Amino acid sequence: MVADIWQGFKNFLLNEFGIPVNDGQVELFKRFLDELLVWGKKFNITKILEPVEIIYLHFADSLAGAAALRKMADGSFSGSGFSAVDVGTGAGFPGLPLKILFPQMELLLVESVKKKAVFLEHIIGALGVENTTVACNRAEDIVRDAVQRGKYDFSFARALKKFDESARLCLPFLKNGGTALFWQTEKSFGARGHDSRRGYRLKGDHSHEAHEAQVITRYKLPMADIPRLIAGIAQ
Repeated sequence: MVADIWQGFKNFLLNEFGIPVNDGQVELFKRFLDELLVWGKKFNITKILEPVEIIYLHFADSLAGAAALRKMADGSFSGSGFSAVDVGTGAGFPGLPLKILFPQMELLLVESVKKKAVFLEHIIGALGVENTTVACNRAEDIVRDAVQRGKYDFSFARALKKFDESARLCLPFLKNGGTALFWQTEKSFGARGHDSRRGYRLKGDHSHEAHEAQVITRYKLPMADIPRLIAGIAQ
């Protein structure tokens, strides 16, 4: 039964996103799941504690980002030579699942809640991933550091529900030519002038008004009634 769950996960990723996952990566996801269940019950780092729900609503949802990255790279993306920052990562989503898939990508996990940051340090060690660091601070404070501002090829925001707020926090991390990716629902993305084909232009912030959001991929998760999308803004 357990083997069937993980095979179903692999099949879903391949059929829905065109993403192959090897056995070694599955083992890392199993380890990640085990640690989430232990820490989640003790320290409340995630509200989702059913294994199958974690696999799809956290892992698979995060890995939808791989489909977006590959679409932007014309079908080929290895992570090599690229850097990313995950803003408001919580228990490591979407950053760590993407790191498992693209181990060569440099990753910064930004999480202001101390107990979650402690878990992130632990799980990085448990998974044995390299070139991955944790910053326990608010994104707006971190990006004031000249070393962090304008440094990254990609920024990710999955847990932040308000699109304009996500953009305000993510865009300053990007180097010229970088892209911010936002995990959204149609409702949250379309709250301010949604266009199903072209996205919408950010309003209300003069510094961002020239940036237009574009839907990169849409998808549906098992056990989730609301369709999801990933939108991008190029810097």
